[in-house]
Amino acid sequence: MRIMKHLLITMFALLPGILFSQVVVQGMDELLYYERLNYFQEGIVKNSYNGISGSPYLNDDFRKAEVRTKEDVSYIGELRYNIFKDEMEYKVNGIVYWISNPLIIDYIKIDNETFMYFCKEGMDSDKGCYFKALVTGNCKLLVKKGIILQDAVPPKPYQEAKPAEFVKHKDSYFLQKSNAYPQRIANKKSIIKILSDKSTEISKFIKTNKINSNKEDNLIDLINYYNSL
Repeated sequence: MRIMKHLLITMFALLPGILFSQVVVQGMDELLYYERLNYFQEGIVKNSYNGISGSPYLNDDFRKAEVRTKEDVSYIGELRYNIFKDEMEYKVNGIVYWISNPLIIDYIKIDNETFMYFCKEGMDSDKGCYFKALVTGNCKLLVKKGIILQDAVPPKPYQEAKPAEFVKHKDSYFLQKSNAYPQRIANKKSIIKILSDKSTEISKFIKTNKINSNKEDNLIDLINYYNSL
């Protein structure tokens, strides 16, 4: 009964801000209540990575963060990004949860890094992806972090066994315009195709500035230029 009362108080406290302005809520416990109220999911993290070397996380520890929902409500607390499972985790009373319906998210800021969740139209919410935003604006430059899990290697003659290991994968870069699903940057031609509304200017900028589609700082300069046109 006390929990339900707490939930109702939280819900009615949030409604005026949702309707008229941004609300900042201190604590991840309110985010957990919000998810329970709206989606009836708890999303408790039960993963154990014992015996696996390396880490599936961008940072192992929980960092200062803000979760902004599409209803313009901000939850302040600590999060960490599980790259391997592509999940955002937060802790309430010592229990680790993951954001079970990321479609509610406008953006998540962990320290000074901003993450956004995109899902193709018609897909289940768990089929989308988190991307780190490098440039925002009319066209967003996004990066998809990757980690793979290499299987354990059994012992061989004159060679010791190796445990399973998390290994960082090469970053992939994407462009996202309007409400479209992010498109992957394969090469300079793919950039020009995605930015076809300004293809002449973009082609000239790429040639003049010797833009390398594999270099993050080059891509940041290019997309900042595109957004300035």
